Amino acid sequence: SAAVSVLTGLVSVTWVASVLSTLALGDLFLPFLVDLPLSHRISAALLIACLAVARSPSSAIAIIEELHAKGPFTTTVLTVTVLMDVVVVLLFALTQLVVNALTAAGEAEGGEGGGGAAAGAMLLLAFLKQTLLSVVAGALLGFAYPLVVYARLPDGWCRTPAPLAPLALLVGALVAFAQRAAFLLTGFALFFGEEYDEVTRGAARLNPLVVCMVTGFIASNFSSVRKARLFHASVTDLSGPVYLLFFTFTGITMDLGVLWRNRSACILLFGSRSVFIVLGSPVCGPLR
Repeated sequence: SAAVSVLTGLVSVTWVASVLSTLALGDLFLPFLVDLPLSHRISAALLIACLAVARSPSSAIAIIEELHAKGPFTTTVLTVTVLMDVVVVLLFALTQLVVNALTAAGEAEGGEGGGGAAAGAMLLLAFLKQTLLSVVAGALLGFAYPLVVYARLPDGWCRTPAPLAPLALLVGALVAFAQRAAFLLTGFALFFGEEYDEVTRGAARLNPLVVCMVTGFIASNFSSVRKARLFHASVTDLSGPVYLLFFTFTGITMDLGVLWRNRSACILLFGSRSVFIVLGSPVCGPLR
């Protein structure tokens, strides 16, 4: 289909070209790469390529909603954006494992390097294990969350005597707050668990991004219509405060002095990414 063709072209062309351009032009635009060993340079190129492939679903959806856009092009854009999320999450998870292995190998001095095949097999096994566990955990949460959201007070609770009406409203508000707080606490627990595993075990057992993505997919597609709508409404209620904190933190971290000092890196990343996106879209076939 057109969406799969565009997705394949975007991912393949943008990722490969970003890696090659970073390795070829990194010394000119990224001064910190000059003194790094080859393994660290490759690691930096892989991470930059992942950032180049990533898109912003919230921005695309916001523009479509604001313009009330409809039609085959809009459908293709939304499909590519959603599928791109899946690809980027898995690609980043794999890249993170590869980068950890490359940096560890680069820091090990005096090794003979004879265990390359074994290290590659272990890396692939670790990626598959982490992805499988994350998918299972996300599926379990995806089936559990709609049940939590659907839990509510008996219908007769709202028909309380007038003196108890404020208490009924308070209890209902507390139940709704507890249901939505469960989402946030679970997300914090997942990311805290990843940090804890990185410190104690050297590798995370679960990828929080994969877990959350699978949770949303299962809850939206494998629940009753009413439960799916309640789940979507609960997540929508939380999106405002989360976006507020996210963009506020983004604004806090935007230092014009740092941006000016790294202007050469910005030119390379922004310029190459824009060109590769334009070239990658029609590579695997035109829109149909």
